[in-house]
Amino acid sequence: MADVFLSYKREDEQKAHKILQALEGQGISVWWDQRLTPKSHWDKLIETEISKAKAVLVLWSSHSSDSDWVRAEANYAIENDKLVQARFDDRRPPLLFAMRQYADLQDWSGDSSEPVFVKLLYWISLLLGRDAPTSDPRIDVIRSRYEQSKPSLSPDFVSGDENDRFASAADIKPDAMAGTTFRDAPWSPLLSVIPAGEFNMGNVSGPGRESELPVHKVAFERPFAIGVYPTTFLEWDIGLNSGKLSYSPKDMGWGRGDRPVIHVSFEDVVGFIEWLSFETGNRYRLPSEAEWEYACRAGTTTPFFSGDQLKRNASSTDSATSHAARSTQPVGQIGPNAYGLYDMHGNVWEWVADTWVPNYEGAPSDGSPRASDSLNADKVIRGGSWGFSDNWLRSSARDAAPVGSRLHNLGFRVVREL
Repeated sequence: MADVFLSYKREDEQKAHKILQALEGQGISVWWDQRLTPKSHWDKLIETEISKAKAVLVLWSSHSSDSDWVRAEANYAIENDKLVQARFDDRRPPLLFAMRQYADLQDWSGDSSEPVFVKLLYWISLLLGRDAPTSDPRIDVIRSRYEQSKPSLSPDFVSGDENDRFASAADIKPDAMAGTTFRDAPWSPLLSVIPAGEFNMGNVSGPGRESELPVHKVAFERPFAIGVYPTTFLEWDIGLNSGKLSYSPKDMGWGRGDRPVIHVSFEDVVGFIEWLSFETGNRYRLPSEAEWEYACRAGTTTPFFSGDQLKRNASSTDSATSHAARSTQPVGQIGPNAYGLYDMHGNVWEWVADTWVPNYEGAPSDGSPRASDSLNADKVIRGGSWGFSDNWLRSSARDAAPVGSRLHNLGFRVVREL
């Protein structure tokens, strides 16, 4: 049984062999179809090997992105929580897979000490359940390096309660109590556990827009964790100061720190989440639209998690959630709901993973995002923002934005898989 099943297109054979050699040089066994013999029943053998492997490494390119076979293997990997992916040229992975982290090997020389390979190796090692077998010191110092920045972080927002809990993937179990909050590092987003369960998605309280219909049941088999707040400028700027992010979003002169980051496109957000996943060693991503609404409602069926009317905190009057507002405000203006989440109604619109579809006809029932083969398809945004009427801040309200939009009222919050 090989550790890793390698999925690729024959036209990329030389590049695939280079990565195979690099992985085997790190003590990781790899199966690829060059090991088929003339007598092999290739379809049965591939099915056997991919089911035995602990990780499926899919290599995307202009060739493999159009391959039904490679897509089928990648889908299997997602369904079985085995997917690791990389790309070899300027063709992004198909959209369903581009929404997940992938290593960009376009300029990789084959050297196993290069950061892009270290990142890929780290993801694979997580699936194998062992430390990355590399001498690169980067992995060993990730947490200690950022511990040094802790004193400079805002004590009111970042450290909060002195008993605030910092956790690793091993500390948070799938059966953790709903609303349990934790961080993966002192500098990373505060997260809250959202339990498995089901809910009716859409405008259950009516009347509403056609885009929020039909109401349909969605069931989550597994819990997940979501950001207690929208991602802040502080969290973004830590990535920027690390040298691993290059884009510095504008703040409109309103301030940075604990205000929600704005002027970030969908692709900007994907880059931030890749960095966050690598630095913490855990799997972060954008929420699906269903996950976002499920977390926002927190068991309620009213227009807002607070009831039929939006209840504002005293500090939020005429600010982040007021129709008369003219800027973002520090996070924590509205809430918490039953899961301990803030600012689900207002402050900034939030990107989610789904491609925009103008209604819920044919929407998934398992909470997964809706995808499109078009890289330029509009994405769903949720939550409403400052300057919008309360009707746009309801739990079921939804809108769309082009993937390249960098707007002064659009940000995001993260999901961390458990």
